[in-house]
Amino acid sequence: MFHMEHFLLLLLGVAVAPLPCSAEFFSADTRPQEMIVCGGEVTPEAQRLTNLGLEFFLCGDTSSAREAFTQADATGNTSPLNEVGKILCAESKEARAEALATLNEYIENASMTPQEEFFLKALLLFINGDTRGAAEEFLSHAEQYRNDRLARAWGILLLHYAANDEATQQRVLNLASEFFTRFPENGTAAYLRALSEEFFPKEKISDEALRAAATATKILPAAQMLHGHLLFRAGHAHEAADVFHVIRGRAEKNSYADFSAGLYEATALWCLGKTTASLQLRRELNAAITLKAAPHTDAERLWRWEINSLPLRVMVTRPERITYTEIHAAKKAATGQGGDDLISYRDCLVNLVLARYHAQKGKKGLASQFLAKAEADYQHFQEKKCAITPFELTLHTRACQACELGILTVRAELFQTTSETWKERKAELEKPASLLLPPVLPERF
Repeated sequence: MFHMEHFLLLLLGVAVAPLPCSAEFFSADTRPQEMIVCGGEVTPEAQRLTNLGLEFFLCGDTSSAREAFTQADATGNTSPLNEVGKILCAESKEARAEALATLNEYIENASMTPQEEFFLKALLLFINGDTRGAAEEFLSHAEQYRNDRLARAWGILLLHYAANDEATQQRVLNLASEFFTRFPENGTAAYLRALSEEFFPKEKISDEALRAAATATKILPAAQMLHGHLLFRAGHAHEAADVFHVIRGRAEKNSYADFSAGLYEATALWCLGKTTASLQLRRELNAAITLKAAPHTDAERLWRWEINSLPLRVMVTRPERITYTEIHAAKKAATGQGGDDLISYRDCLVNLVLARYHAQKGKKGLASQFLAKAEADYQHFQEKKCAITPFELTLHTRACQACELGILTVRAELFQTTSETWKERKAELEKPASLLLPPVLPERF
């Protein structure tokens, strides 16, 4: 089951845009499916951009949403909702604090429509940490005003991520299914129907969810990443790899979209046994940028945490024999640039791979020593507070999961008499990845 803290990280600092921002993308012809009518002196262009930003954000396209809110600012007078959007999309505490201060100034003198005021209050409830309360506010409003599809959409989205029990998740599925049935041509309804199965066990992902995701991509480009994610989790890795390849082809080079889709494509190719193609892509991604300081953008953070460590992570589970040359190259890639905050993480993975390397050579005693080193490295990494932004906290959580699953994997290989115990423990800890990212510890299909 997905944990609530992951969603707060997702919505308060994570860019998951599958397409680049551009002037053309925000041309006057690009209009949101639904509009919140604003009051006061907010111009039609500012209203369009703010609503477009909220739609992008609702569908997980935080990068494009941020760009829309920024362009709305450039038009002059904007709704307080635009500042709310900037808070939701902030990549740093400083940017969030600045948007919050501006919002406080706007609210004092803003002349808002009833709909605008409702959305402001409900979204602020969410921003202040009451995601379930905000979800219920949106859903109650949608029942009273049946034509307010945007309120219904936000209610389903927030309830999906607030769910911490099967009954609530089933309620989300029912709401999303009803919404999609009523409005089959609405891209947001299709997206939410697909998203409602985001954390289902892979064997329970339905054909209807896959069809809904495909439908959503025709209207909302942001849905492409979700479509690929569900395809991969449902076992259609070939189709998923193709989707991620298309996303990369359209993305701005070295953007978050480029790196996230590339990371997933490389993972899918490896899981399919396409070792050479995966290796080539991993090398391309690892050589994409050079950091002289700590990462400052989510694209750089993703590159540093996930892309740099992928060569080591695949060796923790791969069935083929490991060579020392491969370990050296993978360690070099994981060393990266931009500080030594991930050294303990890298060392844990390296020692896990070395444990497997020596076990394959029949040196079980030496393998056990490297496993013990890996466990110590993991303990040190857990204790070290290296997460500065919400996104980094999510990446830290994923890294810890990779270490823990890796330790259990190697234990199961080394200690045959208790192998089933470690495998069962690993199965209990495995869960669907958050942020539409690939599994932290990929395994062959």
